[in-house]
Amino acid sequence: MNETLKQLLRSKMVPAFMSIAVGIAVLIARKAALDVMVKIIGGLMIAGAVGFFGMYFFGPYRDSTGLLGGALSAVIGVLLIIYAPAVVDFFPTLMGIVLILNGLSNLTQAAVGGENRVLIGLLGILIIALGVLILVRPGPMANAIIIYIGISMIVNGLFDLILLYKIKDSIR
Repeated sequence: MNETLKQLLRSKMVPAFMSIAVGIAVLIARKAALDVMVKIIGGLMIAGAVGFFGMYFFGPYRDSTGLLGGALSAVIGVLLIIYAPAVVDFFPTLMGIVLILNGLSNLTQAAVGGENRVLIGLLGILIIALGVLILVRPGPMANAIIIYIGISMIVNGLFDLILLYKIKDSIR
């Protein structure tokens, strides 16, 4: 049991410090952090495309869906990498639109009836208001979201370190 806990300590220490470091970097360089995040997502999309192509060419199934999925994933990944600043600028608008549509869906669900229809309706109105706020003030809202991400990463890393410290004390 002690060896398992020691292994946990070793394996969680580096990610905890990395989470804190990345959180601080996100808070310091918010716009650059968003660009890097979009480029990382683009790289992951390209890696997914390689996986799709690999499964198609080397896997047991030769379904055209794999080729189509791979091609689509590759194109999206390349576009995300090339146009990262434009994606970052458009993201709050897209998020506002999605929230408004989600809120409208909740209002429709509340109008149909069922359990908790008043709560669902109120949440729908709140979500629509948040979506409109994001559409009206996309810059400050994107900034607030990035600050939240940075703080969350720092807090996550600190909580992991506290947990590891408590585990270390229990081993002794």
